[in-house]
Amino acid sequence: MKNNMLLANELFNTIWDKAKDSVRHRIHFDLRDSENDDSQRMLNVLEIDTKIPIHRHRDTSEVVIILRGKVREVYFDNQGNEIASYLLEYGSPIPGICVPKGM
Repeated sequence: MKNNMLLANELFNTIWDKAKDSVRHRIHFDLRDSENDDSQRMLNVLEIDTKIPIHRHRDTSEVVIILRGKVREVYFDNQGNEIASYLLEYGSPIPGICVPKGM
């Protein structure tokens, strides 16, 4: 049986401290079992005012669940026009979103 990885506040605090110290004020922590695992299982920690460049995951879907704070998830069409925007916030009625493949 494989070992469980507990997603506990101690782990979150450690990753959060690393994000605060990073130049980009963000960090990701890989949750995959190996480099051969092609899933997108990771914890992303973003400090306040961190901006993520517009990007698309053509071959995989993505799940975003807010564990602290809030984030605005914005969708764009192929011409770069905003087509949807969602405020995801810990403790709110909408703390997460499933982003479909190709979005």
